[in-house]
Amino acid sequence: MTLLGTGIPLRAAGLGRVEGEKADRAAVLKVRRDGLGVRPQWEVWMEPRISFVTLGVGDLERSTHFYREVLGLPQLPSPSVVRFFEMGQIWLALYPRDLLAADAGVPATGSGFSGFTLAHNVRSEAEVDGLLERVTAGGGQIIKPGRRADWGGYSGYFADPDGFLWEVAWNPRFPHV
Repeated sequence: MTLLGTGIPLRAAGLGRVEGEKADRAAVLKVRRDGLGVRPQWEVWMEPRISFVTLGVGDLERSTHFYREVLGLPQLPSPSVVRFFEMGQIWLALYPRDLLAADAGVPATGSGFSGFTLAHNVRSEAEVDGLLERVTAGGGQIIKPGRRADWGGYSGYFADPDGFLWEVAWNPRFPHV
């Protein structure tokens, strides 16, 4: 296999072993010609960031109330069919479950654990317990009360009114709070 457009074998270009032309579709190998000669350069197709987390909800007004009033998230101006909340550099979107499924082209039915949780880190164990108490009072369900975790922190889980699981954690080694 050769370096795109050069005829230079990949090993000679210093790229080592490649498992085939389709080995990595997330990036494209291009050739850059500059004063240093011909050099490989990767062009990344997806920037390393998440813009939105969209939750398909059963009752948009109930979920809006929960996220705005119970969790205290700042709501952003939104069209009537969707609600946006700012969460740092990521926005949380609430969208009717049936419309979200239709948009993605998948059935809206199904239940159980989806293999997905959201996490919110706080500054102390007391904050974990305080947020879990607030969630309980506001209609959320505690799935796992706050307790010491085997990774050295403290965490608990709650489900929002649609059953989406959130971990609330204090991690002494996680600086992004």
